[in-house]
Amino acid sequence: MEEAEIKKPKWLKKLEQESWQAELLISSAAIYAAFQLPELINRLSNWAVTYFSFEDAYWNYVLIMYLSFAVVMLIVSFVTHLILRTIWIALIGLNSVFPDGINPEGGTYSKYYMEKFIADVQIKPNNIHQLDNFCSGIFAFCAVMTLTFLVFSFDIAVVFFLKKILEQFVPAIILTGILYLLGGIIMLLPLLMLYVNTEKNKKNEQLQHNAYKAYRFITVPMMHVFYQPMAYVGSIFTSNIELKRYWKSLFFSFIVLQILVVTYFIKPIKLQLSAKHIHSDYERTDRLLPNCYETNLLSEDDIILSAVIEREQISGPLMKVFVPIFPNEEKKIDEVCGIYEAPDSLERAERHQLSRTFYLDCYQQYHQFYVNDSLYQADILKFEHPHRSTDGIITYLPTDHFNKGKNMLTVKKVHPDSTLVYRTMNVPFWFAK
Repeated sequence: MEEAEIKKPKWLKKLEQESWQAELLISSAAIYAAFQLPELINRLSNWAVTYFSFEDAYWNYVLIMYLSFAVVMLIVSFVTHLILRTIWIALIGLNSVFPDGINPEGGTYSKYYMEKFIADVQIKPNNIHQLDNFCSGIFAFCAVMTLTFLVFSFDIAVVFFLKKILEQFVPAIILTGILYLLGGIIMLLPLLMLYVNTEKNKKNEQLQHNAYKAYRFITVPMMHVFYQPMAYVGSIFTSNIELKRYWKSLFFSFIVLQILVVTYFIKPIKLQLSAKHIHSDYERTDRLLPNCYETNLLSEDDIILSAVIEREQISGPLMKVFVPIFPNEEKKIDEVCGIYEAPDSLERAERHQLSRTFYLDCYQQYHQFYVNDSLYQADILKFEHPHRSTDGIITYLPTDHFNKGKNMLTVKKVHPDSTLVYRTMNVPFWFAK
């Protein structure tokens, strides 16, 4: 240890002594950034559920879970670090102003009381040093855990996109089998490491050699460029803290994080878990769903997932209807109209104009509008709704034949040459003439 201490360069020793300054700066920046991240995760969840097919919702759920863990880890740990560092700075300041600590002769309380009180609460210089070490330890632990969750999120995204590319060439059952095999190997790694490090196996060099090769074979691709710093910091903790205590702390931290993630990120998580039922939710005719009405969208942060009208109670000669069109509908739209190919002989502006006309006509075929089972020949235009810039179409339906009182708007996304209905959206409303 002494040789290692001697070999340390002066700049490193100076940084070690003054690391708290950098820690405070980074903690402050991390806390500010972390409190902006929940909204980004919510937006990512909204984007994912409308961009990818509902069959991919489980991948989105896992990705958002890991990102949520990283954000909660940032918020909780760096706030804790900042508070403890502030206390540490306050103790150092008080120690310099009042080097003797609590004065037993202060006169406010009796001598007996002060002696008992000092024995209970007196903070010695060594305690301040321990708090300093604890703060630095928390900072390193937070950093490596946050990085771990971010790396896992990145790996999930990469594997997902590779799967989407490969499933065009490889049967889905083979890809699923490979993914389950990889997942099983990763989950078995901690059990393998526990087994090879039991007392009877620690001296088995061949087993240790093979286990280390397996460890590197799995962890290096998972952590890629971050393998060395993550493994280094993690090993410092596991080699300097009693292993049983380390795993207990890790398990307790995970339970707390899980509770906070489910509580704080319930909205995006619930959206992914219920993605397969989104369509059926908006088919219901027995209840009002708030985000089907413009007046609620102004105050709500939810995404538009169904047809939208102005309000629950309609009056006047026309009723405005907006219908969202999501990127994950592109395959369905191509099935309805085919893929547009403009002649190469045309100018670029002409090709774009013909393309826009083609797809507008396609949307006209793809959508059917009913009120109380009466089909309306609706004229539509493309429209970007100001709420979250949602792409879709807009139309105005005449109200001449609406019932006084309760009515039902039904929008169907269909294949015009068959009875196939891709999606049905029901929006109940009241009409007053």
